[in-house]
Amino acid sequence: MEQSPIIVTDKQTLQKMIEEAVTEAVKPFKQQQEQLSDNDTIPMSDLIKSRKYGSRNTIMKLKDEIISDDDVYQTETEGEIFIKRGRRYYFYIKRFDDWFMKRKRIHEEALKIDPRLKGVM
Repeated sequence: MEQSPIIVTDKQTLQKMIEEAVTEAVKPFKQQQEQLSDNDTIPMSDLIKSRKYGSRNTIMKLKDEIISDDDVYQTETEGEIFIKRGRRYYFYIKRFDDWFMKRKRIHEEALKIDPRLKGVM
């Protein structure tokens, strides 16, 4: 049976090694986010696969909510949140993320006033 070597190091060196490993792991994702411009679109299927905003049904409900509210769907300052090309929907990811986070903050403020709204969004 072969024994593994034991490495002894101080806390600062270990912390530095961990920070470097995390920086290297996050670098590709950070570069990808920085490369996205405001006009970049992603297909709805990719948005669903990311699971960042919820399940397929949740995203469909959000899309329907955006369509029903004309002020949200087409604003003069930001433009539309998604477009339809053929049978597929494409989301302007930065605009959708801004709208989603704003909606989430509004809901959190409403929860402070009435906690019974938990789970309703």
